[in-house]
Amino acid sequence: MNLFLDLHDISFAYDKKKPALTSISLRVPARLPRDENSDENTNETIDENSGTNNDEGSGIFVSIIGPNGSGKTTLLKILAGILPPATGTALLLETPVTRIPDPSKILAYVPQTLSLGFSLSVLDFILLGIPTEKSLTGKVTGQTARKAQEALKLLHIEDYARRDILKLSGGEKQKIILTKALAQETPALLLDEPITHLDLAGQIEILDLLKKLTKKNKKIIAIMHDINLAARYSDYTIMLKNGTLFAAGKTQHIITEQSIQQCFSVPVKRAGDFFIPIKTQ
Repeated sequence: MNLFLDLHDISFAYDKKKPALTSISLRVPARLPRDENSDENTNETIDENSGTNNDEGSGIFVSIIGPNGSGKTTLLKILAGILPPATGTALLLETPVTRIPDPSKILAYVPQTLSLGFSLSVLDFILLGIPTEKSLTGKVTGQTARKAQEALKLLHIEDYARRDILKLSGGEKQKIILTKALAQETPALLLDEPITHLDLAGQIEILDLLKKLTKKNKKIIAIMHDINLAARYSDYTIMLKNGTLFAAGKTQHIITEQSIQQCFSVPVKRAGDFFIPIKTQ
């Protein structure tokens, strides 16, 4: 079985008082098998990580969900090679994260926010993220510039190219960070709350695009706060609670009324494809 993620006994602590992650072990396949007979209303909260999809060009959309402080961003940073685990090993696309020679060619990491202390055009910012060789004159090659322009077109923001990135709104900056990641053309995308600052139309636009990219063999991991959107777009879900793995598996088996109540301490009722919080006395 080809694996997207292979984590064994991952732990991490920012200080000695409380660990951020404790003994996270899981295996996520690079592709999921078709499951035409799956029960969308199953209450199963743990799913076996088995099987592959023989369809060429299919990727996977993995969501990481859980209450605030459950370790979602910490786990994503470990997968991106930004934080070293205190214990355990993390493999991305069957390669140890700490041993990837040039991570920029394997994964693109998108943080929650952009902190930039100087003016820069959107196009120049995107070009900074593209691994490339410069021409003999030291200038960016035409091929690299085309990659940046094509990434802007994917999000329909070609007119942003000459704008000052410091003058963009929070939602516009979020689109630019994602555009920079897409321009890298890596097999894996690691996204920390990619739709937080966007309005509803923007959220659906981005998630629709990401889902389409999985049809072109893109492997995506995204931290999601909206349970309903995670349920709609994710193929596979990792649910964390208090720094531990609460559940992991195919999304339809993981995001259920029972698991939401147990993990988030919020009773919900399923209404069609949506989970609605229930008022308590």
